[in-house]
Amino acid sequence: MEKVPNHDDTLADTIPVLCTARIPIDLLNEFLTTAFSAPELAAVKCTHIAILVDTLDRSKLTNPTHAPINRDIEYPFLNWTLDALVKFVSALDRGETGIIDTEFVVLDERTLTVRVSPYSSLQTCSICILPSYSTSTSTLIFPLYTYYSPPTQDKTVALITPSEMSDEPLETCPRLLARSDFMSSLITLNCKSMAVGGDEAWEEAEKREREGENAVIRWYGREYEGADLGWSGKRLGEGWI
Repeated sequence: MEKVPNHDDTLADTIPVLCTARIPIDLLNEFLTTAFSAPELAAVKCTHIAILVDTLDRSKLTNPTHAPINRDIEYPFLNWTLDALVKFVSALDRGETGIIDTEFVVLDERTLTVRVSPYSSLQTCSICILPSYSTSTSTLIFPLYTYYSPPTQDKTVALITPSEMSDEPLETCPRLLARSDFMSSLITLNCKSMAVGGDEAWEEAEKREREGENAVIRWYGREYEGADLGWSGKRLGEGWI
């Protein structure tokens, strides 16, 4: 399958990344490097999928962010509540700015620690079409498989998305929060923001968190040969937890 590289450094369906803790620059760079290394993003040389939001001045949000970050950054969202973050992101106006105003990533105090993920599971199928690659030569389709993996350790971020089951307006509907490993974060929200993925992973992760488990969304793990898809890489579908 032919992959169409993207070297466009403009904002287009770009996911906001916010810090509610003082995340060191080296950890931010590790997050960005790892998240951009997701096979679906690396395959098309994606450059525009994330923007580090470290200012309250929306007029300064003009370009995507990728590693390495070689500047001093600010932390305007320290200790903000989820409701306050949602209100800020909702005002970004996706149509005007190119920045997604529904889903976003949060690096927080828990990002500074290593989480242990005891097992994984996923039972669904999906199609992933990356924004700006909707032609027949660039559409990427990935089956999601179910299997269990041995314990692993992950640095994690929080992924926030609106609940699809709410009858409330988008601006006020409940938000779902689940943790993800670095590599799975941007591609997970990319799918969700395009209404490809549903709420199931978030709902399952929140349920397991309430039960005291370390729930982490993780899509990658086993190497495989994708003969049906005409390419080789890591299997998308290691799933939650």
